[in-house]
Amino acid sequence: MFLPLNRSKRSLKNGGVTPRAMRCMVRQFLDNDVVNQMESTPMSAYGQFSIRIEGGSAVITKDNDEHFSFIGASCPVSTTPFNHYALSVSVAPQKGTRAVVVIGSSNQPGKKATNTFLINLSWEGDKLIADMKNHFVPLPDRLVETGGKQFGFVVTYKDQRFTTFDSSEFNDADVPQKRCQLEDKGLRIVDDPNLLCRFLVNQATFEDLEAAATLDKRSQTERDLAWTRAQLEKCEVTLSQEREGSIKQGQKLRTCRAEFEACQQQRALTREALRSAESGLSRLYGEVATLREERRRVIDILYNQGESRTFWGWRARVKVRKLEDCLEVPTSNYIHA
Repeated sequence: MFLPLNRSKRSLKNGGVTPRAMRCMVRQFLDNDVVNQMESTPMSAYGQFSIRIEGGSAVITKDNDEHFSFIGASCPVSTTPFNHYALSVSVAPQKGTRAVVVIGSSNQPGKKATNTFLINLSWEGDKLIADMKNHFVPLPDRLVETGGKQFGFVVTYKDQRFTTFDSSEFNDADVPQKRCQLEDKGLRIVDDPNLLCRFLVNQATFEDLEAAATLDKRSQTERDLAWTRAQLEKCEVTLSQEREGSIKQGQKLRTCRAEFEACQQQRALTREALRSAESGLSRLYGEVATLREERRRVIDILYNQGESRTFWGWRARVKVRKLEDCLEVPTSNYIHA
């Protein structure tokens, strides 16, 4: 944007625009340009978040009604730290005190949050003021830097650096390794980000951070032991299930073996019964053969007698028919064969 200086000179000659008016126009132009640059700054919460204040409380929302990440706050808040699916967050700073709220967002809608913002809340008399355009300016001895990918922020005090750790971003098995990586970089982990926020606005002491970091080491050891104990319990449950399965398989195998032995015994008894039946059949076949020979002899005699037309011949034929009916074997074929 350029001012029409030549036209301004001509207008001055004509008594149109005064030099003072010209300076005001330039000053207003510069102020508007600074504001536009501030509004377009990607790390500024202005233009991405909105805040509504009524009385002594404030509600923070995202302009496009998308989810954002709440990390922590130094004042009473409506949600828990590391809530990455918040649609709105309510805070209520104590009257007369300064407060800071840490939130995370992304420049690309629908993407994972990569930027961290610190919103400054303060009181002017009875009125709560939220500065969304300017970055949070910490106390000289309590500096802060923001990180992106893990929604983190680091507080520096007396050459010691304190940060938070969001374990929900990792698997349970990877948490100890990730914490060790932060500690190897010289960072002391404080699990409660609200405590770090209170420390930033001078509502918590360095001793509080020291105690939280020391407690964190002890609790981390307890968490490691709890994780190891949980893994052992899982292994014991798996082993017990496998043992029960092996016992069931053994019982099933023994049942099958008993059934097989019973079948073998039944088979032996059946074979013995078959042998007895075969022996009985052999005797029966011998008796049948003897009866057949006797029948043949009797039939031959009766047939010879039946050749005559006498009464005795008729009687012999009747006996032959009765004998055939009793034996159920046609003798005519044998006789005439």
